[in-house]
Amino acid sequence: MAASGISERGDSFRILAMPLLTKFMFSDDWKIDLYRPQDLPPLLKVQILSFYRCLWPWGFKGKDQYRDWITGQADAPQHLVIHHEDTLISALCIVSRTINFWGQSRKIAGFTGVLVYPNFQKKGVGLKLLERAIEIAEKDFSVICLHCDPDQVSFYEKSGFSPLRELKVMEGDPQNPTLNSGVMMIKSQDDSLLHQLKNPSQPLYFGPYTW
Repeated sequence: MAASGISERGDSFRILAMPLLTKFMFSDDWKIDLYRPQDLPPLLKVQILSFYRCLWPWGFKGKDQYRDWITGQADAPQHLVIHHEDTLISALCIVSRTINFWGQSRKIAGFTGVLVYPNFQKKGVGLKLLERAIEIAEKDFSVICLHCDPDQVSFYEKSGFSPLRELKVMEGDPQNPTLNSGVMMIKSQDDSLLHQLKNPSQPLYFGPYTW
């Protein structure tokens, strides 16, 4: 048994019964799987989209009112899901993008669309999903980031992310960008970049949209 309680089988990772740092224990018939968009089972995909439509309705307006995609292909998404057979429990999307950090271009990983269905919240499920996502992302990237609402900062800190409260993150039209209202969280193996981001001298343009 792996120390994390997850045994790898190709792109499939079966969750074994092991207590977390909470009173909750994963069921031994749950699985955590990593999928490319084209391989994501339709029943899991529709549950992710249904959750998104309810929680983030602004992503389904105008030309995207009837969208059937989860995350844009430009960010090379991979879907990490916890499920019991065809029933979705939790999911997130691992993405990547090259960001210009004030003249220094770096390709970084990111997490977006993190969800846990209500009946499974506050039981350690989201933390277990993040733990596995970090393991996957850190194989290829030294920097991982995400954006969250201020009231979610403490949750991501439990997984080792640091809030960049002083950093102003800009998005949209590069000629006339707007300020993102969320908090950028970062997990970095590059101490120099982390120091620079925690002590910014100017805003950071993230791209057409943030994760």
